[in-house]
Amino acid sequence: MAARTKLSEVGSTSGQLSDNGSIVGSSVVGPLSSRRMDDTIPFTKPGGSPFTMTHIIHVPGAINGATILDPTKIAYSFPIDRNPVGYISHLSDGSRPSNAYLMTKFMANTNPSRPYVDIPVFLGELRDIPSLVYSFGRNMLTAIANGNIRYQFGIKPMISDLVKMTQFTKEADKRFHEFTALGKGGIRRKSVVWSGAVSSKADIFMISSPNWARLGCMRTIFTSRRVSAYCVWKPDTFFRSWPKTNDELRKKAMDAVTGATIDMSTAWELMPWSWLADWFGNVGDMLAANRNIIPAYVSHSFIMEHLLTQVNYTISTPSPWAGIQVSQLPSRLIETKSRQPQSAAYDARMPVLTGRQLSILGSLAALKGGGISNGRFNPAFPKLPVPR
Repeated sequence: MAARTKLSEVGSTSGQLSDNGSIVGSSVVGPLSSRRMDDTIPFTKPGGSPFTMTHIIHVPGAINGATILDPTKIAYSFPIDRNPVGYISHLSDGSRPSNAYLMTKFMANTNPSRPYVDIPVFLGELRDIPSLVYSFGRNMLTAIANGNIRYQFGIKPMISDLVKMTQFTKEADKRFHEFTALGKGGIRRKSVVWSGAVSSKADIFMISSPNWARLGCMRTIFTSRRVSAYCVWKPDTFFRSWPKTNDELRKKAMDAVTGATIDMSTAWELMPWSWLADWFGNVGDMLAANRNIIPAYVSHSFIMEHLLTQVNYTISTPSPWAGIQVSQLPSRLIETKSRQPQSAAYDARMPVLTGRQLSILGSLAALKGGGISNGRFNPAFPKLPVPR
């Protein structure tokens, strides 16, 4: 495959500043529209080839008119934002997970072998529920904290699983049709996996001299991001060798939705403190993405990202000489679309914790020194210190 770049730039504008008949400022701004495409050829299917496309629309704005105190000082459509088209780029967002993290979670959620209710894990966690009553026999703060922990990791998941169990037949039927499509050539999956937005503000001088044309602005930059994932699940050689009768596929469908297997994914979910490790990494997702109750693999996988940045200006410090008018405010619109291949991979990160996660950590802090055992929150077990 060969890389190529296509660039299209059009448009320009110009203006002048005149003082007593002499040109004291002159500017030509362009291009006003820039479109760049970086891709690879030849085009491949399914999914397509990697590419990055950026389109920038630049409106420089302008000042016009003469000052009242000295009519010889005149602005003739003088551009306000004279910076080049690529002067401003998208704002970074520290909360955006890595492509590897997002793709691994996406594969875990679309894996044909994904459980609807993981019964082995469900049964393994039932033993923690009865000790909820015990927790309220201690001091109030500890009781509330312990109750929150047990609710988040015991009662709440159990209720959710029990509700889901009423949908087993429906989910197994849906998975049967999914397996049928898989056996006919593969399953394509696409979904938005992350979105976010950031902004910034700054006071800057757009025109610093001459003094009579001096102009200060408040610049606001707003960047939004939407990340999508795409993958194609294919049957492997072992799947193709199956008799693939309807009864056999329906049995496998039921095995998949109930998690009817004991594998590394099951072991990880039952391991002490694995829930906390998954807040800062993706071991659980990686194991789930590679679960293989039904023999399938990912043949193609891509991360697509759409970034949109709007730059706006408002006048904060107008010209000290009355008469100069802002005939048009400057602005910029920057749009970038990209598609890059990405496979599942282990990843560690420092996330922005949700309110639920913070409440759990707060409860752990209240319970520090007692009531927590092996990461399972069961006071019947020997007490271990809370992990830091």
